[in-house]
Amino acid sequence: MYLSPRTSVNQPAPGLGDNGMARGYQPLYHLDIVNRCPGCGKSHWHVGRFSAECAHCETTLPLAMVDYSRTIARTNWYDLIGRRLNNLLDKINEVENKLS
Repeated sequence: MYLSPRTSVNQPAPGLGDNGMARGYQPLYHLDIVNRCPGCGKSHWHVGRFSAECAHCETTLPLAMVDYSRTIARTNWYDLIGRRLNNLLDKINEVENKLS
């Protein structure tokens, strides 16, 4: 069955985004904890890019949104390594100067 991106199924309900009480209970699959299936209680999952499916009863849960703001971007990571390497080289030069 094809669902157009503009169908009401693919659009969020108006006005429920910020109000958790009106939105209701929404179980989510979290990657960092043991997840029990709300259908059968087992904990074996097939995890995809957007959802996780229970291996026993085929209940599907959406993946919880993960906060990636604490991760270091690749450019920042290289800058950090470069600064540490420069500091280490400066300390080596200081020791060599003291020894000579």
